[in-house]
Amino acid sequence: MKATVARFSGDDSDTEDDEGFLSWHYPSLDWNRWYYGDIVGSTMMLSEDEHVYGLEGGWTFDARWSGRLFLMRFDFDRATTYGGLPPVASRHFGDEATIALDFAPADGWTTWLMSSVAMPGSGGRAVQGDRATSELLWSVKHSF
Repeated sequence: MKATVARFSGDDSDTEDDEGFLSWHYPSLDWNRWYYGDIVGSTMMLSEDEHVYGLEGGWTFDARWSGRLFLMRFDFDRATTYGGLPPVASRHFGDEATIALDFAPADGWTTWLMSSVAMPGSGGRAVQGDRATSELLWSVKHSF
């Protein structure tokens, strides 16, 4: 079990550069180990300053099977405007839940399956409405 608090800084309005969110697509061999709020970060909050509160739990079924569950809450750094909208009433932008299953069927082979869903919080509904967003990712790797 692990708890995390993180702060991500968004776009610096004093420059012309776009310092928006970049998905954490690490090499396929360990990408799901470093996963953190991909849906909310890449499709909802984009360049906003945010605080993330996370819980992660893991378990092992046997020598070949393991899994993890991530629960994350995303808050604006402060009550703010978003893309020219009026200031939001709540800093709670959204929540995201992810489950990842890892399987090692034989020497040299690994695979993982990860599914996530994100829901806008009360501060995110002005941008996203009540629409949920989800993703399903699968990776197979052979080492030789």
